[in-house]
Amino acid sequence: MGGSVIEGETHLRALLSALQCPALHVRLEGYGLGPLRPLLAEHYPGLARLCGLEVVGSLSAGDEGTLNSCTTLTGLTVFKHRRFGSVELLEALLQSPWLARLRTLAMGWLYRDGRPAIHSLTTSPWLPRLRELEIDEPASFVAVATSAWLPLLARWPGLRRLDRLKLKGSNCQDGDLEELARSPHLHPATRLTLNLSAGADVRALFQHRLGRRFST
Repeated sequence: MGGSVIEGETHLRALLSALQCPALHVRLEGYGLGPLRPLLAEHYPGLARLCGLEVVGSLSAGDEGTLNSCTTLTGLTVFKHRRFGSVELLEALLQSPWLARLRTLAMGWLYRDGRPAIHSLTTSPWLPRLRELEIDEPASFVAVATSAWLPLLARWPGLRRLDRLKLKGSNCQDGDLEELARSPHLHPATRLTLNLSAGADVRALFQHRLGRRFST
């Protein structure tokens, strides 16, 4: 279900109550959770009929905590939030049971070191159905950002389950990318999009592993 502009909390409740199964994808633009906030806070049962949630803007730590603590988002197959401000809340989110049906995850952070988040991702028991993963490295203005999270991703056996992997950023080092390119867990059928700077040798490694399934 899509194409409707949600006009407030009452409208959102009505849309969810009319559904028999998870079929509504909500895209939140601007700042904050908007009409979704009170429903998340009360653990509204109708949220189980939400199949997709995309957060375009930034959230306060309070909003991220409200989202993370909700127990009724059990129907989600798509979740996208690329601007996490709290490493602790992103870590906790990736260990949340409501991710169990998730097939598509897009995540990113606004702080220096992504290793804790990737550790939570790769150790989460709740992502057996994940097939598409998109990771946004910190924006270029985070000048001291590190790409040391890439080797953790490379060592994750769950990589072999992915149909699509997209990595985006501006601070990745070729050595970290090379470990991903040589990972025994990177399945040859995975479609990899690399929207970041990479040397010719690293690109050649990915091309050798994935052929036409690799793009930049």
